[in-house]
Amino acid sequence: MKTYNYILFFLAFSTCFTVSCKKETEVDLNLPIFEKLDGNYNIISAVSDRPYDINMDGYSSTDMLKEIPNLERSDINIVVNKQNRLFRLSWIEQYENSELSLNNARYSYNKQGVFNEFDTDKNLNSISLKQNLNQDIRFNAPNSINCEESGVIKIEIKKNIITSTGKQSILITASYKKDKNYKTSYK
Repeated sequence: MKTYNYILFFLAFSTCFTVSCKKETEVDLNLPIFEKLDGNYNIISAVSDRPYDINMDGYSSTDMLKEIPNLERSDINIVVNKQNRLFRLSWIEQYENSELSLNNARYSYNKQGVFNEFDTDKNLNSISLKQNLNQDIRFNAPNSINCEESGVIKIEIKKNIITSTGKQSILITASYKKDKNYKTSYK
């Protein structure tokens, strides 16, 4: 009977000791991502794989900031908190105007974009977007997203755009610089 009491006492003591011990603090995997990537990024360059005449001025160029009207309004927003990592690319999308008249342009451009959740590599040098099943197929995700020094993000994206020679699938490499005035807190 004494042995049984000792065993019960030992089990009760062990249970109390285990329960009362402090749990190790969880490692917050999002904090380093927040510190490096969270923010708003403005486009600084956009270069195509070869020259195109998109603005129909008769001159082809690889500088997409000159060829795509209002592309300078394109931006990236990365939001990181304890629960989520969201990546939003806003891009100037081309639409063909259905009602043509002499006063209207043949094409219009609207800023469009979608959010995707994302992961990073362990060194925070690249971002991979998670598939968004609700994403409109017109707003395709970048082929690659790389994080460079000095708060620059470089994306490679393929866009179907109407040029002076017809519809083309254009590979564009765009760079975005982090807005230093953007402030947020980690929650």
